[in-house]
Amino acid sequence: MESPKITKHFTWRDASCKCGKCGPMPDTIIDNVVELAERLEKVVVTANKLVKKFKLNLEEITLTITSWYRCYSKDAHGLGLAVDISCRDNVHRYLLIAAAIICGFNRIGTYVLTTDRKIIHLDIDNTNPLIRPPYQLWVES
Repeated sequence: MESPKITKHFTWRDASCKCGKCGPMPDTIIDNVVELAERLEKVVVTANKLVKKFKLNLEEITLTITSWYRCYSKDAHGLGLAVDISCRDNVHRYLLIAAAIICGFNRIGTYVLTTDRKIIHLDIDNTNPLIRPPYQLWVES
């Protein structure tokens, strides 16, 4: 059975914790998850507009979610305000980061876990700017 959709491209299964130990997502973060899903929809649309603008010969840009809500997390993931996305290559990463900035994401991280596994972290957590300052772009390898 298909998971219920939050938006056109994202389901509640995409957003749910992957630990396998927790129960349903707390009601207190549902609005955060919906807000983030709506912003991610804008990233998909914007990234595909950039593909056309730059006349790139690429298939449609989609987002593959590797992590969203994490029940055990005390950071933006634990609030449902952050998502990690798998990237195919550097062009894909560039388009997603450019689209995320255009769409108002102000905390963006990139991680290279292995040569085949590149991740972009996007979050909209403005709950505590002293701990998680806005307008951050970080790179880790």
